[in-house]
Amino acid sequence: MDWSKAKNILLVLFIVLNCILLYNNYVSFSGGGSILSDEMSSNTLAVLTSRGISLNCEIPHSAKAATVIYGPYFEDRQKISDVLLGPNERDNMEDGKEIREGTKHLKFDNNYFYFKDKSPGKEKKIDGMEQAKQLLEDVFDKMGVPYKDFKLDRENELEGNIYRIEYKQVYEDYIFYNNYIKAEIGATGILSLEFKYKNVRGVKMNVKQKTIDAYQVLLKMTDVKNVNINDIDIGYGNYSDGGIGFTDVLSWRVKLSDESEKFYSAFTGQKLKPD
Repeated sequence: MDWSKAKNILLVLFIVLNCILLYNNYVSFSGGGSILSDEMSSNTLAVLTSRGISLNCEIPHSAKAATVIYGPYFEDRQKISDVLLGPNERDNMEDGKEIREGTKHLKFDNNYFYFKDKSPGKEKKIDGMEQAKQLLEDVFDKMGVPYKDFKLDRENELEGNIYRIEYKQVYEDYIFYNNYIKAEIGATGILSLEFKYKNVRGVKMNVKQKTIDAYQVLLKMTDVKNVNINDIDIGYGNYSDGGIGFTDVLSWRVKLSDESEKFYSAFTGQKLKPD
């Protein structure tokens, strides 16, 4: 082979290799994962296995960093109280003020309310988890709150035919861990209900700020052993460090089979303490 042909072959190989590297960097940077993810997945699984950890879900790709844009939200407290307590004119429904009527308690506080009923009724209304979730949907529909911005996060049936249901607020691919619906429903109605919400108007992508992928988080997760990982997702949460609070921190959440959750910074992999 003469030198001119050899140079052409080397040039073609150089161009092809650079195209592959550029594509890999683009896909990884844009949040779509890496073309080397199969190898990364195998290595990560091997490390997890050595720690006695099994994976019951897929490992998601890297997420895109973004700034959350919020808008105003004003709940109709009169309508909410009418649905939960019964129709009545109520003048004092300020933040932190607890309203007590019979066995029912209701408190509002800055886009949040908490309701409790020690004796929701005598007639059996609920028989099964699906009926419990349908009751919740009907109640929220009557109150006019944006419950469709939430997705089911977990559900459990407790002793005594009590159904515990939790939803998290979701916008596009992001979960808002501190915005939630938590409910306990008995056979005769709602025993307790919490609702916390923020009006997310959008997210502005920050292409210059890179996140680490879930593979790296799992490798850094040295404090977890002998358990199953049921789910891994990305979202925003509020955390504290040394008495200082941080809000809307982009973070990976790892849900474990013992019902516990671990949170890690999507930028450094550092373990986070929920606020």
